[in-house]
Amino acid sequence: MLVSIRIIIMGLLLALAPMFAQASMDYPHSDVNGFSCITCHDLHGGFSKLLRIDNPHPPQDIDDTPANNLCWSCHNNVVAPFKNPHSSNMIDEDYGQWAIECVTCHNPHQQEQVKYFGSEAYLATGTVTTVSTTSLYSAGANWTVDEFAEMIVIPNTSQNFNNYRILSNTADTLTISAGLTGNGMDMSKVAPGNTFAIIYGKLFYGKNRLKRPDRGSPDTLPGSDTCSVTNNVFSCTNRINTTVKFLRDFRAGSGGSNEHSFAGDVDGDGLYQGPCEVCHTRTRHHRNNDNFPADADHTHNVGIKCTFCHKHENGFLPMGAGAHEVHLTKGFGPKISCSDGNWGCHGTYVPGSNYPNEVIFADGKPLCTGRPGTACPNTGADTETQVCANCHGEGSVLAKYYFFRPGSSEGDA
Repeated sequence: MLVSIRIIIMGLLLALAPMFAQASMDYPHSDVNGFSCITCHDLHGGFSKLLRIDNPHPPQDIDDTPANNLCWSCHNNVVAPFKNPHSSNMIDEDYGQWAIECVTCHNPHQQEQVKYFGSEAYLATGTVTTVSTTSLYSAGANWTVDEFAEMIVIPNTSQNFNNYRILSNTADTLTISAGLTGNGMDMSKVAPGNTFAIIYGKLFYGKNRLKRPDRGSPDTLPGSDTCSVTNNVFSCTNRINTTVKFLRDFRAGSGGSNEHSFAGDVDGDGLYQGPCEVCHTRTRHHRNNDNFPADADHTHNVGIKCTFCHKHENGFLPMGAGAHEVHLTKGFGPKISCSDGNWGCHGTYVPGSNYPNEVIFADGKPLCTGRPGTACPNTGADTETQVCANCHGEGSVLAKYYFFRPGSSEGDA
């Protein structure tokens, strides 16, 4: 009897899954991309939260978790952009082993920032003049071209569970992705005269929802948390429910403000709620505490998007795949500064001074051509700056000769 009841319940869940997905799943994991509950969940599965794992295997490293692998099954640079998680595996083990899974920061189901903070999360709003499955026109909008590209539009704010990716925009028209299904916007949920809104997106958790480890501050180590690695999985006995307020980028189209972006207590409430600082208590910059204000350094590259130098695809390792650590701080490195005499890599070109364009080196050239649209090659004709050759060039006795030798270096530098 119990078995029959379970079968009936499972059948109902399977039948209703598409309806639940449409009602509760936000872009990109929504029906416009063909997602439903059973895309990611297996009702018969044995993994935590019934995650659907097609290739179970012993973990190879601390980032090799069921949740991360489920994300990578689509985020593989084929279906969706590839990203690496934030962990000691990607950064270093100066503070032991630690790992932040994708789902620690991102809610795969909802755009929580707008759900919790409402109209405060709107970067722009207006009235729909005309609309189709892949286009929304708002007369007199007067936008900057492509200022909202790759952000999210809610075509009808009274139904904010319907939202879609913006591919590009003109002064008054948004071009909307048709999604993997090719269906585009659901025209039964939007009509001329509706109020629409544009949000930043990114699926970040909202108010008191990000569960960060309590690793303590430098004066209270190790904190009230006990964290450990078991079977290559990082876990903590005590996590703090933390609010993240991540409403905008630094670009035009960010609402004309840096408020509630990547880092900084810009509204003066004493809270550091940007995604790059809610967990940090021991970093050199942008900590979420001021126990040692000189060390917290909330002035570091203010006005520059954190991910301009700390790429998500590198697990937020500083630009250069560790080149900054090696050259500036590591004991085996030269410990030079950015503009240190004849040996400084950037000279008078302060990093960030050319933002949002590529960082400039001391000889007035970028690391390579093509960035940020394409990744830098390690060698070849596209390598622009010759500053690296001062120490690493052929015949140099100061450092290994590798920068211009194919296959002999890792990362971008």
